[in-house]
Amino acid sequence: MALTTTCNLGARFDCAITTRRKLYHLPLPAPSLYSLCSALTPGNRATMRKKLALAFLAVIALILGGNLALDLALPRDTSSGLTFRMLGQVSLMLAIGLTAALLLARNFTRDLLRLAAAAREMSRGTLPGAVHIKSRDEVGDLARAFNDMGAALRAALCEIQRSAEQMAEAALLQSGGSRELDQGTEEIARLSREISRGADQQADGSRRTSAIARQLATSLAEAATSCHETARAAEKAREGAVTGVDSARQSAESLLAVASSSERSRLSVESFHASAEEIEQIVDFIRGVARQTEVLALNATIEAAKAGDEGYGFAAVAEEIRGLADRTAQFSHRIHGLVRAITRRAADVARTMEEGGRVAAQGRETALHARTTLEQNRAIFAQVVRAVDKVASVTSEQSLNAERLAADMEEMAAIARDQAERTERTSAAVSEQKISTQGMSQAAQTLADSARLLREKAGRFQTVQTIRDHGEDPVKQTIVDRP
Repeated sequence: MALTTTCNLGARFDCAITTRRKLYHLPLPAPSLYSLCSALTPGNRATMRKKLALAFLAVIALILGGNLALDLALPRDTSSGLTFRMLGQVSLMLAIGLTAALLLARNFTRDLLRLAAAAREMSRGTLPGAVHIKSRDEVGDLARAFNDMGAALRAALCEIQRSAEQMAEAALLQSGGSRELDQGTEEIARLSREISRGADQQADGSRRTSAIARQLATSLAEAATSCHETARAAEKAREGAVTGVDSARQSAESLLAVASSSERSRLSVESFHASAEEIEQIVDFIRGVARQTEVLALNATIEAAKAGDEGYGFAAVAEEIRGLADRTAQFSHRIHGLVRAITRRAADVARTMEEGGRVAAQGRETALHARTTLEQNRAIFAQVVRAVDKVASVTSEQSLNAERLAADMEEMAAIARDQAERTERTSAAVSEQKISTQGMSQAAQTLADSARLLREKAGRFQTVQTIRDHGEDPVKQTIVDRP
């Protein structure tokens, strides 16, 4: 979302910059003396000469008519008549000349006054409308050139106002988008910091779990060694029992049924939690076997005591087996404590694992029909050998599993550290993005200030609709174009 907002803001900012460049490069008409006087063509000069010639002929005609009227009205033979006639002619010529001059000046200056009034309005910041002058001489052409210049200025002013509005809108949109992008970068930075802290905690937990797993592997290796020693001792006892079983093979009947079942639950791919449960079940099984071995050794001692001198060797072997069973029980108790510790650590690190129920069915005695023969002891020792071999095999396997678990936890710690480093780099990139966003916000504010200043300058102009050709004074209808 943050990337999309940045792209939109960039497009709007480019549009605003393009509008601003167009505005600054807009060709504005410059009211120069050449543009206002360019209408003085040879045809217009000929029209002016015709008007002056007609006016001169009209003055001559009036003078001649006045002289004729004076000749008819005054006597010619007296000196006073000549004097009056001369004075009358001079007065008539002066009156006719002044009247003609006033009429010509009025005709020329009326249109020029209208143009001067429109120019004064323009100098005060008001753009006039069309100045209607019906004459087709130089003044009319000058008025049309002035009207064209005013129309071009009005069009340029409208374009300036539209461009300023577009710039203000783009600046507003860019400012809002910059704020949204700033909020998004703040949220990303906060999440990055949380992820970094979680990765550090996960790495610490993985290291602790790896250390516990290695301790467990060492304990399991020691337990496997003890089980192998117990198996060798039981094998020796079984071999000793075989040598004396011929005379009492049919005197005993034994039945030992040991049933064990385990239910394992794997809730995640790491599987160390389920492996720990399996190890705990096996430890419980070892403890059960140790207790059973101790009971069997006690029974064998009792039976050997009943047998007298013939059972003395079996009594010694049974005592040794009971000692090994006691040591096995101690190691099982120690392993049981380590298994519980790693189970708690695994629950703390994974956070997604749920404690599963542990079901362990231990082998129970189904029937012991011991009579008084050494055949039962032989069968019991054979079962002990098989059970101890199985325990040793399982313990060795779980030791390897614990080693693999420690390696996996170390790998998880390395991954967590790498994730923390990447998160820190992401946080640094987000900080740089925040600085860029602040720069965009400042640019948007600058653009908005420029648009506001441009609108204020454009708003100072007023548009006068028309200066009509009625009466002596211009009649104006003002239209104020302000935002």
